[in-house]
Amino acid sequence: MDEKIIEQIVKEMFEKAKPNCTSHKKNALSTYLEDYFEQQNNRLSYRTFTRAYEKYIEGKEQSSPSVQSVNFFSNYLGYESYLDYREKNDFQKVKGRPRPIERILKWLKLWSGYKKFLLIGGLILSLGFSVLMVKKDFFLHRNAIEDTTCMVWKSSVYERIPCDSIEIGIQPFDYEKLKYFKKIKVNPAYPFFDEYGNARVWYYKLNKKTVEFFSAPGVHPISGKTLKAVTPYIIEKYVPIHDISKDSFDSLQQ
Repeated sequence: MDEKIIEQIVKEMFEKAKPNCTSHKKNALSTYLEDYFEQQNNRLSYRTFTRAYEKYIEGKEQSSPSVQSVNFFSNYLGYESYLDYREKNDFQKVKGRPRPIERILKWLKLWSGYKKFLLIGGLILSLGFSVLMVKKDFFLHRNAIEDTTCMVWKSSVYERIPCDSIEIGIQPFDYEKLKYFKKIKVNPAYPFFDEYGNARVWYYKLNKKTVEFFSAPGVHPISGKTLKAVTPYIIEKYVPIHDISKDSFDSLQQ
């Protein structure tokens, strides 16, 4: 597979995901895409998307996604596969650069007059300015909400509260932490690791016998100490085969 084409597919995938996410940060977009593909019965891990983002958007050293992953990315953009995407976008194989740019230049030359070109350009600029103003108003409104909203840890999740509340342990509002950071119950059937063996669960030892598990990395909401990624040893030692809930037995039978 051509890395230039994969890069273009990844960039288009994350751009398409942005309208569906309040936050356009890497973690929020990756979480949304993971949930979307799971609903389509195409399981791709959260780390698959973060690695693709880091490699092709942030320019970091990361391994390339698998052929199956790239085909799923192409499906999300409305193509049957990577090959279908390449053929319909008419990429040059030698230089690895897309021909759509050449077609656009050819199309511009077909315009009969310079005035028409200026008119269309003006319309595009006006539309772009209008979109920017709408986005600006949206983010100003969101920032205003966040400036007056804080959050506090409640048993197993963060909850929104007014910043002038008298609650103990009030923290500044953090959308990603509010949505994704939770204390979770686990059993041996829980998906502790993704397809690459990376941890999807983090833990904190309250004492020698008790461990709390969380859905995202960070610090413990009470002690403030850094959570650790779960390991097979921790699972074997602290995750019981059954607990008293019916769900524990059901999940093991699936």
